[in-house]
Amino acid sequence: MEHHIRFDADAMTLYLLDQRALPGREDYLPIRTLDETIRALQVMVVRGAPAIGVTAGFGCVLALEELRRSLPAGAAAISIIKELPNHIQELITAIVTPAVAEDPSQLTGL
Repeated sequence: MEHHIRFDADAMTLYLLDQRALPGREDYLPIRTLDETIRALQVMVVRGAPAIGVTAGFGCVLALEELRRSLPAGAAAISIIKELPNHIQELITAIVTPAVAEDPSQLTGL
């Protein structure tokens, strides 16, 4: 296991080592969209705060790319920036929800 998180900027694809398959197999899950990123976080493909944070960060990159592709040519970059907080909230929810489901006391102080 050399790299458990890889990002191919040319293909705009995040590759995550599926930690659910360990130690028997080393399967890499290709992630190309924000929804796929959220689902990977919800089902615990990655584990541990650093890996979750890095995955969420790349999820933001994928969200920006999705928004960029959805806008007409020449659309202002400000449109992309205005949508980013919504996607960040989706990522935060994906990270917090599984942890709270296991231990509701984690809601204290959020």
